[in-house]
Amino acid sequence: MPQCILTTTDARSLNWLARSLSEQRDPVARQIWEKLKAATLVPAPDIETDWITLESRVTFETVEGLVHTVRIVHGPHSIAREAVLPLEHSRAIALLGAQTGDRVLAIDGKGCFEPLRVKAVEPAPRLACQGAKAGSS
Repeated sequence: MPQCILTTTDARSLNWLARSLSEQRDPVARQIWEKLKAATLVPAPDIETDWITLESRVTFETVEGLVHTVRIVHGPHSIAREAVLPLEHSRAIALLGAQTGDRVLAIDGKGCFEPLRVKAVEPAPRLACQGAKAGSS
């Protein structure tokens, strides 16, 4: 499993989602709890820009070679002018906390693992404004 770095804000959002899904007995809750357990938490201004956070624009590739560029979102996103991937989606959960070049596993609708490779990350606008550190990798 690749290293996972989460902002404290993103970890709180995942924790809330995991609790909600656990009450519904959703198997994705386990994926979230494992991510939270393995993650290193950092304040948002201290995260390097090549790590995926909420609101990051991410380009990833599926095992079939399909390339997708999406913004990972949580909460209302009514006027989206781009493709979005809600935090509640297994792909978003898998991608959150990864960085450019990482390979992660999402859980597809059939309960099977779906490999994804992170090709590029554009930091969340809020991090760019806070002066997040430029990536070192």
